[in-house]
Amino acid sequence: MTRYKYKFWLDDQREGDHEIAAIIETLKGQRAYTQAIRDGLRLIADLKAGNTGVLLELFPAVGQQIGAPDTGAGSGGNDDKLTNILSLLQQQMTPLPAPPPNYPVMKESAGKPTPVVTERKLSKAELKAMNAGVLDSVLSDLML
Repeated sequence: MTRYKYKFWLDDQREGDHEIAAIIETLKGQRAYTQAIRDGLRLIADLKAGNTGVLLELFPAVGQQIGAPDTGAGSGGNDDKLTNILSLLQQQMTPLPAPPPNYPVMKESAGKPTPVVTERKLSKAELKAMNAGVLDSVLSDLML
């Protein structure tokens, strides 16, 4: 039996990598990391190929929410139905009408727009608290 090992890097300066690192640590603690990697790669490859079989296998609740019939794991038989749903949604999308001439808008002050939000650096404590909240949210979504 041949076994393969792959490594990858997370960058502490890249947005989202802290959350991914926290998820990895949680999955490793649950001894579910390797299976999560396998499932994630299978899911990405299947979706990129235009199929939904792996998605419905891993997340049967998604199939129930969109009304897809239960065709068993990995069948991918719902592609036409999903395509039709996406087509209907695209047909119903209409551009927003132009606002009336007297519609209030934000005015410029001294030739420059007034900033609505100002940028500031978060402290390490604030980042950790935010990451913990994101991790809880992601894990609850994964657990369905």
